[in-house]
Amino acid sequence: MTQPIPHHVLYELGCTEGSPATLRLLARDQDRRRLLLLRAVLDAADAAGADRCPPAARRGLAESWALLEAAERATPDRGATVRSLLLAPSSAPGPNAPSPCSPAPAHPTPPPPHTPWPTSPRSPPPRPSAPGCRSG
Repeated sequence: MTQPIPHHVLYELGCTEGSPATLRLLARDQDRRRLLLLRAVLDAADAAGADRCPPAARRGLAESWALLEAAERATPDRGATVRSLLLAPSSAPGPNAPSPCSPAPAHPTPPPPHTPWPTSPRSPPPRPSAPGCRSG
């Protein structure tokens, strides 16, 4: 189980600041969260019936997880390179990507229409800073 976030880290983030150590902590915890989510998908596929997740899809997920584990063991940096590639935002499936355990929709859902932000001749008022934080 992970440790709670230290008070000074919350303070830095509340001031919209962050030291390199704080950013490393956030990145590490984000990596852990994403890996747990991946593992939850694998476990859910294992628990699903064949009507929900066909055996071929289940095998593909298990093989992908095994490949990830093997790649992490094979790297001298204990898998940091593998995780950085795997968890990069550009390697994630899009919001409309089909699940490997559900049939593809007959007609893909079109993206929502673009709604522009309202424009205003005035800029928004400045936000107040928390006590003790630098402003500007």
